[in-house]
Amino acid sequence: MKIRKARKADLDQILDLWWELNRGHTRFDRLYYCHKPESICRKMGKKHYGSFLKKRGHLVLVAEDEGKILGYLAGKKSSRPPIYRMGDCGMVDTIIVAKAKRRKSAGRQLIKAARAGFKKMKLKMMVLNVEAKNTGARSFYSKTGFRERMVQEVINI
Repeated sequence: MKIRKARKADLDQILDLWWELNRGHTRFDRLYYCHKPESICRKMGKKHYGSFLKKRGHLVLVAEDEGKILGYLAGKKSSRPPIYRMGDCGMVDTIIVAKAKRRKSAGRQLIKAARAGFKKMKLKMMVLNVEAKNTGARSFYSKTGFRERMVQEVINI
């Protein structure tokens, strides 16, 4: 398995994983995820991740084995007000490894490569959001060095 920068040709496999992630996350909050048909979501996802491939300060990495993408991580440089000690940071938009390929180091390697990529951008901190009820992902992030810092509160209006 190798970790590399994603290419435009990878988008269909990335979207397959992204759809798996979104379908799985409906168990946490049915109102928050997958509120449109798959075909529309895929078009929107292709535009979203396609833009990540082009923009400066954005990072899309894939874990690949024998031509098959097992997982990906997408992130970007995120600005913070200059009053903070820790300035801009690397914000992980999405990370997923195919369910059948988990616990085989792909996730750890994606995190490690993202840290290196964000470090090249002169960033000193990497941040991500995770579903509060997703105990498996939260445990994984803790084991890779993340620490819980904030809680996001939401309300429907």
